Amino acid sequence: MLKRLFTTTFAVLTMAIGSTTLPAYGQSGLMGDPEPGVGPTPDVHGQYESSLFNYDTQMFAPMTLDDIRTKPQGNTGWYFTYDRTYMSTSRPGATSTVNANNVATGNDFMWGNRFDLGHMGEDGTGWDLNWMTSEGGFFSQGQDALIARPFLTRTSIGNVELNRLFRQELSNGALLEPYFGARYQGFNDETIEDSLVAFFGPLVDDDLRFKQRAKNSVFGAHVGTRYNRTVGRWTWRADAALAAGYNTQRYMASDMVFGGPQVQIFEATFSDNSFVPTLDLGFDAAYHVTRDIALRAGVQALHMWDGVVRADTRTTGLNPFSAFGFGEPVTGIRDQSLTTIGFTFGLEWRR
Repeated sequence: MLKRLFTTTFAVLTMAIGSTTLPAYGQSGLMGDPEPGVGPTPDVHGQYESSLFNYDTQMFAPMTLDDIRTKPQGNTGWYFTYDRTYMSTSRPGATSTVNANNVATGNDFMWGNRFDLGHMGEDGTGWDLNWMTSEGGFFSQGQDALIARPFLTRTSIGNVELNRLFRQELSNGALLEPYFGARYQGFNDETIEDSLVAFFGPLVDDDLRFKQRAKNSVFGAHVGTRYNRTVGRWTWRADAALAAGYNTQRYMASDMVFGGPQVQIFEATFSDNSFVPTLDLGFDAAYHVTRDIALRAGVQALHMWDGVVRADTRTTGLNPFSAFGFGEPVTGIRDQSLTTIGFTFGLEWRR
């Protein structure tokens, strides 16, 4: 009797289970979306997200290489990059063929920093804010305490950009990001020279300090495009932009003479305006350590055409901007160019 009851019960349960199908994930039913367009939607990596910026804060999550190879779309939401820069910057040029041998020309490497903060929307448009600064110096004459006339020149560069980005996926899986925006460039030269002269008394009693400050403030617009290609853990980028800016030039030179209890100051200033085109080129490669963090390195080059005011690095005796200089008439410092080229390395988050 018990055996027959057990057999009958088992048969009924088997028929009931066999005629019932549970809804699969993503289908209409208990585990599916309640309505089309309502609830979580998958992102480009197949993960279900409901955040406005489509980010789950797992910055150290491992990479899913299969997703990158099959659909290498860029990240959306906020991103950030930091680079340490090591740039070679051209010195002021010689302003006279007669005194060309008295001007120390060439290039000097300078350390700096570059930051990039932006946001890319799901519709393929976004905003990008870029800021870079660099500073360094060189000695035109001597760099030792035993040198009677050291002449130090310090150069600083600043660049700020605000861009509107547009993203388009190419047939080969790469990304093209044209952009346009506004750009401000600041470029300054400052010099200082201390020497011993005999204007008001014995040689040992009179000291002369000659200083210069040349400032450029360039504001304008630029257009450019960025190419991105991701292969496995590597992302390769190339960037090219052309800018046109209106430059406000400011120049100041001063002589301070210390002769015993006397201090005399002689100053000369001028201002001017110019139009300065700028070419900006860059290339970098990023290696993804995790899903969202990558180490990066690259090269950067920037050239500003004629229209930049630079300091005159001739010493006091030959410098026409000094009150005690016996050089040629003032010429050549208002229409110089600037070239910087060097290396960058840093890290990026969700770029």
